[in-house]
Amino acid sequence: MKKIILWLMAILPVLCAAQTITVPLPPGIVYQSQLEKTDARLDSLVKALRGVVVPPPVIQDPVAVKDSCVYGPNIAGISKITNTGAVLLFDALQVTDINYTITNEVGAPLYTDSLLNLQSNSVPFKYQAFPNGSYYLKISGRSCLSKVSQRKFTITTTGGVVVPPPVVVDPPQPSVGGREFYMNATGSGFDLDAPNGIGIEWQKAAEILLNLEWKGEKFKGITGIRLNTRWYAYEPKDNVYRDDVLVRALEWCKARGIKLAICIVLWRAEGDGMFPDGHKTMLANGERWTDNPGLPSIPQIYMPSMSSDLMHTKLERVTAHMGSVMASYGNVAGYISIVTAPTEEFQLVRREEPMTISGFADVDKEKWAIWSGGQPMPTYDEVRSEEQLNYFTSTPKGQSFYLFQTDALRKTQVAATRGARKGGVQACGMYAGIGAPSGVFDFSTKLNTIFSAGTPDQPDIIYSSEGGSHTQNWKLMATDLNLGTFPGARVAIEFDWDDVSWSQAGFGKEEGFNPYLLYNYTESFHRRGGDIPHLAMGYPDYILRQMAEPLYMIKKKFRDTNEGMTGIQQGTEFVFPITRYSGLQGFRQEWYDRGGGINKQVKFKLQ
Repeated sequence: MKKIILWLMAILPVLCAAQTITVPLPPGIVYQSQLEKTDARLDSLVKALRGVVVPPPVIQDPVAVKDSCVYGPNIAGISKITNTGAVLLFDALQVTDINYTITNEVGAPLYTDSLLNLQSNSVPFKYQAFPNGSYYLKISGRSCLSKVSQRKFTITTTGGVVVPPPVVVDPPQPSVGGREFYMNATGSGFDLDAPNGIGIEWQKAAEILLNLEWKGEKFKGITGIRLNTRWYAYEPKDNVYRDDVLVRALEWCKARGIKLAICIVLWRAEGDGMFPDGHKTMLANGERWTDNPGLPSIPQIYMPSMSSDLMHTKLERVTAHMGSVMASYGNVAGYISIVTAPTEEFQLVRREEPMTISGFADVDKEKWAIWSGGQPMPTYDEVRSEEQLNYFTSTPKGQSFYLFQTDALRKTQVAATRGARKGGVQACGMYAGIGAPSGVFDFSTKLNTIFSAGTPDQPDIIYSSEGGSHTQNWKLMATDLNLGTFPGARVAIEFDWDDVSWSQAGFGKEEGFNPYLLYNYTESFHRRGGDIPHLAMGYPDYILRQMAEPLYMIKKKFRDTNEGMTGIQQGTEFVFPITRYSGLQGFRQEWYDRGGGINKQVKFKLQ
């Protein structure tokens, strides 16, 4: 999901042609699974590029995306209230199933269930035994999409049940130094149809990691999971949220004593009515960006422009709403991050073949005219290849355009950061390769600008998915960059299965797991001040079980105690100003020349 190898791009059309899928669909039906197929095909393609023979993805039976409710449901009354249930009177038209949630007075969910096959607008509903007091009932359509209707009700039963407050079976325990370890549910971990709101394959992986054993001692190898959540899945229509799914995921994590973090993929589904066409991301050749242009019969994904103020407003709103639901679960709540690219990184999206940058929507053109003082947008010929982009960004106009798009990324991250904090959770900024040649078309080189370094809008956590073929030292370089550039931020990295294989060269899971790599680089990461390692992408069950020894040692030395925090040799820090936007950035070599590596830290600051 990172380390894009440019010379391999030449074979991408051949690979794509080899995996073309034609999916005949009934007209007029939009399927949820159709919106997920792209990720499966892309994951197969990316792994193929890395030398892995991957069978075609298994496409599950499609599930229809629900239409909006004709009317309602709206709460008309609540009667016959007891400590364990009441009767709901509601208004609705053609609504057969309803989801409902009981919350306390501050909005924390206490009980969630559904009412199915409704034949009357007066129906009893149950909840767990609650003590006398005030509560809120919230209902929304299950058979169709609707806004939430809520009403306060009070339990005043004379001689009613005296119920102690609910007890969390195994609450997340704070670790020494606040260090954590997350498992990422890549692709679409946020599953609308899963009983617990989490994809079944990811639940299975998490359960293995939560029930490891080493030398007769059972332990939890992770402290949390991160769910990839496509924006359209959580907010399918404007200001309509799938809190029921989020609550199920939170309850699942709460019962296991771990945290839940969310990574919102900023993708929308065509026809959702959220953004006008002029605010949808456009490529330099005049085509609209979508995640997979090779499947035109599938209802397409789009992404709002990074320059859109409307997008920033709605992004801040959705992260604030999501954050408030998460925060109601106390220390079960993790962070919220955002990504844009199919490779799950935050950058300006592009088309891979032929390489075509984005940032040419009508709203981009309007904002560019203001930014540049009336200059015309770059032409397609000026930016149609990496070589031309390298030259263009060396010109005054090209440098200004690069900074313009960088600022659009900054504003998008600021919206997400402010929203998460309004909701009551931490915000995380995430990026991939640092200082790589791909930065010229990702517009990702000026990380200090994108993530508002040293300002109140700097995210609480800075996460790098950096890695490298044959060595993981670049993870440590990213850690030193983050610690030097983003004062006070917690720092995160990740390990995918190539990173912890014996060769670290992309030969696949078949070559086996190297436990020393996972432990040694996590140890160095923590010793230099890093906070949150992650496991990224899917691992086979047998490899997850083989992680017992290194994860046990990491837990004992860095989360249960400070035994492993023995310090690390310090090199001379430096400041590196970003003065060009193409090619390999010089700070990588300078970090190495100053001795940066697994046993020596060299912090540096980007300017």
